[in-house]
Amino acid sequence: MSTLDIDDAVRRFRDRNAEGEPENDIPAGVAGMLPGKPANGSALITDDYGRILFITPASRSWWRLPGGVVGADEPPRGACRREVEAEIGLDVALGCLLVVDWMPEQGAWADSLQFVFDGGMFGHDEISRIEPGCGEVLSFQFVYLDEAVRRIKPSLYRRLREAMAARDKGMPRYTEFGRS
Repeated sequence: MSTLDIDDAVRRFRDRNAEGEPENDIPAGVAGMLPGKPANGSALITDDYGRILFITPASRSWWRLPGGVVGADEPPRGACRREVEAEIGLDVALGCLLVVDWMPEQGAWADSLQFVFDGGMFGHDEISRIEPGCGEVLSFQFVYLDEAVRRIKPSLYRRLREAMAARDKGMPRYTEFGRS
């Protein structure tokens, strides 16, 4: 666990204590019956030419951004940072939130929230240090968004268009299935 992770954990502990006792006016068990919503945190990382870093997962034929599932009681930014480090071998200092995208249920997957954070721009040095890891990632590539259209899901294409616009304007976006 890095110092930043420890600092975040201490801050969250103090914040929870400052909130005081949990609400007692809700009947026992009600909170547990409320629906949970899966979430995913991904990083938009580009190179000097504006090409986007995509990874090729071992479990899928589609490219995706580095990142992954948010664990229980884990903030989306923390999950993104953890997953990016596991998948490309670099501890990336994430910038601002670019997009929150609601995804509808698809097959076995429940509806979810997709968080896209600004992973910054990688120069030659960072790119040379990328090491696909954890057995989940076969390879990585930097590709222009319009050239990646045949290798990514249509919803990811739309989400990334919104993320690039959010990065350019400095204003996060909310989308549903990649559409604003």
